[in-house]
Amino acid sequence: MDLETRGTEVRVVRKGESLLLIVVALAACSRQSPVAPPNQSDHAVELLVSSDLKGEVEPCGCNLEPLGGLARLSTALKSVSGQGPKHFLLHGNLLSEGHAPSPQAEAQFKLKRAFLNRTLPTLGLSLALPGPADRALPKDLQPGLIGGSPDLAPGAYHSLKGGLLIVREPVQSSLPKSPLKVLVSERSLDALRGDIESLQAAGIGLVLVGGQSGEQALWTSLADGIFLLRSGERGQNLARLELHLRGDGPLRELPGASKRKQELARLDQRIEAIREARDRLRVRQASPQAIAARDRQLVAARRARADKVNEPLPALPKTGNFVLYHPLVLDSQVADDPATARAVAEHHREVGDLNRQAESQRQCPEPDKTKAQYVGSKTCKTCHQAAYELWQQTPHSKAWKTLEDAGRDYDYACVSCHSAGFGDAQGFCKVTEAGDRLNVGCEACHGPGSRHAQTGDKAQIERDRGLAGCTSCHHPPHTKAFHLDDRLARILGPGHGANAAPGEP
Repeated sequence: MDLETRGTEVRVVRKGESLLLIVVALAACSRQSPVAPPNQSDHAVELLVSSDLKGEVEPCGCNLEPLGGLARLSTALKSVSGQGPKHFLLHGNLLSEGHAPSPQAEAQFKLKRAFLNRTLPTLGLSLALPGPADRALPKDLQPGLIGGSPDLAPGAYHSLKGGLLIVREPVQSSLPKSPLKVLVSERSLDALRGDIESLQAAGIGLVLVGGQSGEQALWTSLADGIFLLRSGERGQNLARLELHLRGDGPLRELPGASKRKQELARLDQRIEAIREARDRLRVRQASPQAIAARDRQLVAARRARADKVNEPLPALPKTGNFVLYHPLVLDSQVADDPATARAVAEHHREVGDLNRQAESQRQCPEPDKTKAQYVGSKTCKTCHQAAYELWQQTPHSKAWKTLEDAGRDYDYACVSCHSAGFGDAQGFCKVTEAGDRLNVGCEACHGPGSRHAQTGDKAQIERDRGLAGCTSCHHPPHTKAFHLDDRLARILGPGHGANAAPGEP
């Protein structure tokens, strides 16, 4: 799925894509926007929704299919045009990932909050409503009024131009009259289904769900005239709701939209399956021909989806309230907005400067001498030459350079997964003192190795951490699909999980 095939003209081609992909992209840009309203209406409203941002400013660059980021979000928002009002709404956990930042990362966390406060208004933010994990943060780390958004206390409501009344739970028994009442909820789907009568009594037509675990987007009908939207998480998706509101009456999907949605969902599953198969080929370092074949399949599937989106729907009825749902996936096919990308890069620079300064004054605690400590991969090389040389050929050995290239080598949100022992009592607490513990070295997978290095005792080192040892870093959103066997094939070999070469220990 990409933004072009989701219904806009935005398209960008990554380096290394096939010539065929470039040709299709150029052709797509020349077509009329496939999400033009079925019929211009004086009562049309664009509602753009993103849930559970979780402080994601820019996605991690190490995954094969980067998703989300403010620069892509900016591009998507700018691509949506219309004659009526346009509102961008954020809800769910805006800053928190479900836990408070480590003590050394608190200053960086506050800097990110300030950056979002400056940046989100430039994207056209109308309303931002924090979620439960945000409220659980220490008082001085909570979001507050992100982006200058109006405060909306529990049970309160806020009117937006075009006939939208945004309501925060709990629902009051009496709400002002409005063409569409939109409830912002943190309850589960089952809980909402069990409360249909009160939603109907309050006249709710749309429920926005956030503040829960789960990254999958969802658009469904709760009951006649009541729709539910979960737009995903971490800014990976943007839900566009094209609303046509003409007074009293229940909200309906535009005629023909439900059938087309089912057909698009089938195509989306095919696109995702092809993309994952292609990315697995890349991880396995398959032949360029095999990868190119998958690229061609992906281009064809995206083109089929674009054609389906372009199929005209029946004319908009002259009376009634209608909605057309456009899910926009902010993947690598969506170009970064240049201005926002520059602002993000400047934010990363500020984070680096902040943490460098903090480290100059920080005193790290003394490690416990009775426990094993992180000593670095060169110590392991003394006895495991073959394994060390194999490791040097893997992306793990270059993990730190990816941070340096991105200007994020002092970003504490990244350092722990690009090194061994950061933040651990037996490791290091300053980048300046990392030494040979930079990169995803031996101890990132096997734990601190000083005792094993001193004694050679195999009981003093972790032999296999299993899947959990990998997914502590290789997890969404950093890695969308993780297949252990594929990844292990990249790091195992003679002297490391396979028979040693002749003459090797």
